[in-house]
Amino acid sequence: MDDMLWDAVDTARRGPIDPSLGEHELARIFPKADLALVPIYRDLLALAEEFQMFTGRQLGLWEQIGELYGAITYGITLSREGGRSTGGTLGDQRVAIRTIAPGGDEAVMVSRADPFDRLLIVRIDENFEVRGQMLPRAALPAGESAEIRVGWGDLRPFN
Repeated sequence: MDDMLWDAVDTARRGPIDPSLGEHELARIFPKADLALVPIYRDLLALAEEFQMFTGRQLGLWEQIGELYGAITYGITLSREGGRSTGGTLGDQRVAIRTIAPGGDEAVMVSRADPFDRLLIVRIDENFEVRGQMLPRAALPAGESAEIRVGWGDLRPFN
């Protein structure tokens, strides 16, 4: 698993990594990434998969993996606060990041009170492949409830 690279441009596809792969090649594969985050993302995802394979339990790193995916694929600058209502920023826009764990509910909940301009939903499936979909806050369903439920299957391409 250490010799795997997660190409997170659209979906995280597994591919062998050349040990001599340099910063230039990583920058080509992950053009929006802070390259220091790429090995952390890869290692956390591999660790979560390996832990589940050996124990049958989930490790609980899904939110962090989702945040790293957002930073690598979309160029989101992650918030240092790390609270549920913050994910990071993309330019001058605040981005909330929510993650769907393998085998979990195929929807996320977002509080209307949270300060965000965009929502990034990251889905990690049972095969540990990762996909993301970002949408503007205005695309979320209107209503009076305090929280909004957004299903992965309900999303349509926005970006």
